[in-house]
Amino acid sequence: MGVKKLVDGIYGWAVFSQEKQYDFNSLYLTLGDEAVLVDPVPFTEEDAAEMEKLGKPSTILITNKDHRRAAPEARKRFGARILVHAADAAELGCEADGTFVHGDLLFGSVLVVHVPDAKSPGESALWLASRRILIVGDALIGRPEGRLSLLPDLKYKDPAAARRGAARLAGLDAEIVLVGDGTPILSNGRAALEAFARRFGVLPAPPPGPAGSPPPGC
Repeated sequence: MGVKKLVDGIYGWAVFSQEKQYDFNSLYLTLGDEAVLVDPVPFTEEDAAEMEKLGKPSTILITNKDHRRAAPEARKRFGARILVHAADAAELGCEADGTFVHGDLLFGSVLVVHVPDAKSPGESALWLASRRILIVGDALIGRPEGRLSLLPDLKYKDPAAARRGAARLAGLDAEIVLVGDGTPILSNGRAALEAFARRFGVLPAPPPGPAGSPPPGC
């Protein structure tokens, strides 16, 4: 598939899961002088060379313990550090170079939003408020195309609580929702988030506070 531009400053590549019948997605972000990978799946040497042309990645953000994927290989290839939520670090399956928590502002523009009661205790979304871009790992999946949904109920200790936790993301005024699994939402993202919440009868959280702060109570 190769590395492809999704929107200005954000590129992606993917591998297709025969088992799940949808794509596993990874992102390359340019954030000022930093280049950042999110949940990297396996990549070819051609992919790596293309990313280096864009700017050598210095950091790898992992949204949950099950999205380690090819992060160790990316760390070795690029010399990048791996960061994950503190609650998932011990279960990542490789050593993390650092951790983050809910409310941390990374690179001056990426807000960490913890998603409670998800499949992983440290499940985190990444909110680029100035660009109205929301990045999720397993908090939501893009399936069917054009809609957002959850993984099967058996993945959660409490499926109803997981739905409530994910519905909090509808409080963010997202135009774009980039998903770790499935098809991204490249326009009208908040409408897709609110439709998800309504489908399960879960009211979304209030809009975030000043300066793009995360939904309360996460």
